[in-house]
Amino acid sequence: MVSYSYMANNWVETHREQWNVYQKNRAREYPEDNKTNFERWYKQNKDVHYQKRLVYNRANPERHRAQVYAWLMFPKAQTCVVNGCLELGERHHEDYSKPYEIRWLCHKHHKELSRK
Repeated sequence: MVSYSYMANNWVETHREQWNVYQKNRAREYPEDNKTNFERWYKQNKDVHYQKRLVYNRANPERHRAQVYAWLMFPKAQTCVVNGCLELGERHHEDYSKPYEIRWLCHKHHKELSRK
């Protein structure tokens, strides 16, 4: 008898690009599931998450510095600057060398801008 989990893992390994597209689409369609899954994973893997953040921050020091400065300067979120949007915003840097120059964009508009 063939193990279905083996077949599924084998399919994922041989179709990695398709799997990544599927996962991205699923995360967009079911954001609450995605958040819940991350929270569950994070509770079990805090040390792994911390190590990944360290590696990322060391690889992107200018970006990390800009994020920390902006967070310290503007600890409370403001509303999105896009006309008609009343959602709370996220800090967006056009240029990481200018850490205090930020725009407040809601999550939706921030992602749209990042995709361009």
